[in-house]
Amino acid sequence: MTQQPLKALAADVDSRLKALNLNLDDLFKAMKQFSRAKQRNELKKRIHTAVLDMAVSHPDLALSREELFAEVGKLQPIARSGSVVEALYYEAVAEGGESALRRRINP
Repeated sequence: MTQQPLKALAADVDSRLKALNLNLDDLFKAMKQFSRAKQRNELKKRIHTAVLDMAVSHPDLALSREELFAEVGKLQPIARSGSVVEALYYEAVAEGGESALRRRINP
């Protein structure tokens, strides 16, 4: 083999490896974003359930809306501020959590 075809082959392999590396980087970014979205959705479900549990199982508690979300935020698996809990709760409700609320109140 001459030197010229080897250089062309090496350049071709190099360009393919670079393209593959870029594609892998894009894939890893997409996987990270998916993982974050999945974790956020799971947190929203936990928050929604915790708010409903607290409201339904403790109807005698005299808490304002802000106090309710702050109390839920103090729970161990959630550990978020009341305002973050409130925002995530309303996101969960907007995504279909209101049907879960109806099922819990009217089983």
